[in-house]
Amino acid sequence: MGKFIKQIVAFPLLFAVCIFFSACEYTDGGDNTATARLSRTTATKAKTTVTAITPTTETKTETVIDTPTVSRTETETNAVTTQENDSNNTVTTKKTTTKTTAKTTEPKTTEQPQIVAPSDNGAPYLKLTDGKITTSFYGTYNSFDFVQTKNGIVTFSYSNHNLSDKNKIFKDKNDNLRKYAGSTGEIAAMSARNGERLLFEMTNAFRAQKGLAALKWNEYLANAARDFCVDLGDYWNSGYGGKLPPDHNRRDGADVMSRIVASGYFTTKNWRAYAENIGYTMNYGDESPLTMFDGWINSAHHRDNILSTKVVELGVGLYEKQIDGAAYLFGAQDFGAKA
Repeated sequence: MGKFIKQIVAFPLLFAVCIFFSACEYTDGGDNTATARLSRTTATKAKTTVTAITPTTETKTETVIDTPTVSRTETETNAVTTQENDSNNTVTTKKTTTKTTAKTTEPKTTEQPQIVAPSDNGAPYLKLTDGKITTSFYGTYNSFDFVQTKNGIVTFSYSNHNLSDKNKIFKDKNDNLRKYAGSTGEIAAMSARNGERLLFEMTNAFRAQKGLAALKWNEYLANAARDFCVDLGDYWNSGYGGKLPPDHNRRDGADVMSRIVASGYFTTKNWRAYAENIGYTMNYGDESPLTMFDGWINSAHHRDNILSTKVVELGVGLYEKQIDGAAYLFGAQDFGAKA
């Protein structure tokens, strides 16, 4: 996979537009369904600059954490699940298997990667390499840190517990603006696969702050997430009209459950729960994964999926795509539990 692309423009300030838009359906062991829709547009100044588009062109930077984040749980008394659409009309969700047709840019595998549990022995429990950049993960999820080094020199650090020396603070607006992490320096480019692992580790670190068990990585769910991201990127304008689908359906009509079934994770007979978060960033460069994760945390229903106690496994997908001269990063988290 390529690297996350950093845009360079002729002037030192970018106009940043961040949009968070969500509608969610969540069934909790019965027929109680909560739905919500949230939109927010903010303009902020960003520091980063790179390849000139034109000396007089303003560069638009956008993050969209769209989606209804879909979350469902099957119970003994609820054999038929329902999905609530944007107009608040309830429709029956068909449990069908649709074969995934999206192409991936890396060989697909269902082999589970080696996942080492974090420990507090002082040594990194995980190292990811991108050229001269090494990303090392330390501690436990409760005391979580990762640092990037280039030629042995620390260039970026992130922590969910030691915030006193951090220049940038990440806050959770759904928890009275609690400071959930902080960083110093500029994060360097990571491959899409390494970025997926980063989002997985950050998800478990956030769950640990709430006293929740860590999720297990699942490659079937990751393939489902990647395939959807690839399809979104490759058919963004022609198949999706330049917008994330509010029902999470692929352009051929395959819904979340159908896509996860097609991945081989579970069948229509042995599923217990599943959920999905999707989003994209445009022209955010190397910090795109951090921006996307912060957007999910600050969208109530995406955050609910991250903190769900009904799911036990997670797969993450990322896909980079140049569209109309802009650098997009599409991301998805697919959560699941089998009966």
